[in-house]
Amino acid sequence: MRKIWILWWIWPEASAQFYLKLIEHIKKSWAIISNKDFPQIIINSVNAPEIIGFGDDSVDDYILWIEELVIHQVDSIYMICNTIHAYHQKLVEETWANIINIRNLVRSFLAWLVDRVTCILGTENTIKSWLYSFEGINYMNVDDTIQYHIQNAIMKFNSWKDYSLERWILQKFIYDNQHCFFVCACTEMRDIIWIEQMIGVDYLETMDLFIDDIVAKL
Repeated sequence: MRKIWILWWIWPEASAQFYLKLIEHIKKSWAIISNKDFPQIIINSVNAPEIIGFGDDSVDDYILWIEELVIHQVDSIYMICNTIHAYHQKLVEETWANIINIRNLVRSFLAWLVDRVTCILGTENTIKSWLYSFEGINYMNVDDTIQYHIQNAIMKFNSWKDYSLERWILQKFIYDNQHCFFVCACTEMRDIIWIEQMIGVDYLETMDLFIDDIVAKL
């Protein structure tokens, strides 16, 4: 029986972006010859409460949603959000689900960059939970002012408000620290900063590692 992947989006607009990118990568893989070779993909885009601030730790709704997915007896659950992975252990213990851990994938990726200085751009919750902090990696932490602008940008982005000032501030911060390798540790960050258009900036969009993981398992 074909494996089934549950792709779970917490930021709704990430659904189309991630799904289209995933399909493009699957089409390029050796495993796909015709349409029948694609895995069955079930998308569950949930109206999840935001947990971007440190201390926003109520994950009861998330546990219920995961339990709904477990009923389908899927092979793997991919939670397309960074911050929720700060609670990965709790969610697995409560649901017994096979939730793919983005932290492990990021650790393996950054292990190849030990000679670089890494800067994490994510929510306060992601930063203060040390989600992407690993031994042997040289980090440059953002200061409170930059973290404030990251928080503001995410909240404005998700409520369709103007965040052009925050974008300018964050782009300037990145160019001023261009020696760093930047980790976009929030699904909104790449679109907020337009980091793909920033010349000479090295970065990782963490959710791309999920795509690589899915394709590798075909």
